[in-house]
Amino acid sequence: MKAAIHSPHDPGATLKRVNAVLGLYFDPDNDPETKAAMRQEFVVALAAYPDWAVQRAFDAWVKTGQRRPTPGEVVILVGREMKPMTDELARRDRLAADMRDHQPDLSPEEIEQRRAFASDEMQRLGYAKAERPTGPVRTEVTPDEVAAMKEHLQAKGMA
Repeated sequence: MKAAIHSPHDPGATLKRVNAVLGLYFDPDNDPETKAAMRQEFVVALAAYPDWAVQRAFDAWVKTGQRRPTPGEVVILVGREMKPMTDELARRDRLAADMRDHQPDLSPEEIEQRRAFASDEMQRLGYAKAERPTGPVRTEVTPDEVAAMKEHLQAKGMA
């Protein structure tokens, strides 16, 4: 839902839709520059909203509108289209906040018990950190060992 709410706005699609919808109604005799500026006002007013909501708002206007819409009227319709999703996200946020608020604080003993349990489970499942060996660590490889490794890789078809 968050992805839908925050999906991108397509100014080209909005302008195309504005042209189509405004063409359905009386077109006052304005010069082309003024007509373009009027259409740009729609694009600017709707820029903050996802394209799907803008298109649905125009769909709603075409079904019920009896005159040319204003940018503000289309913005109101966009809000109505998005409301179910924004309401659901708000409900989920409230639920998550309530759950966070009702989690009891753990005592140090309970925390240690949980850590011990987790450590035992990780060990049992084979994911525990292995103990590092103590003592000297070899850092050099002899030329004979390099040759043996190369021979082994060639035999496996890896080199």
